[in-house]
Amino acid sequence: VDRRGGIAMGIHPTSAIAAVGGGLLMGILHVVTGADHIAAVATLSCGNQPTRAFWLGVRWGCGHGVGLLAVFGIILAVDKENDEALRGKLQTVAGVVVGSLMLGLGLYGIGVGGGI
Repeated sequence: VDRRGGIAMGIHPTSAIAAVGGGLLMGILHVVTGADHIAAVATLSCGNQPTRAFWLGVRWGCGHGVGLLAVFGIILAVDKENDEALRGKLQTVAGVVVGSLMLGLGLYGIGVGGGI
């Protein structure tokens, strides 16, 4: 760390490059530590040719990214990231949405797989 608060490469922690790089690193960590991500992509990819499975994964990842950007936009628009009550409500809504989508993917997998 240099005297101005930047890192050795000269990138200031509040720069756009640092924000994008940090976001990408957090996104990678988010993906590899989430069993729901693997389950979702595996369900969509099962029974498909590798190329088709790859593109299904790419489409899923793009959709997931758009969803994250939408949530980020909502938080910026509300401008109350320190409001505990709002944060609790958003977490509850997000949990219900993710849980519902995971149940839907499970049902889709059962249907495509021909039952249990």
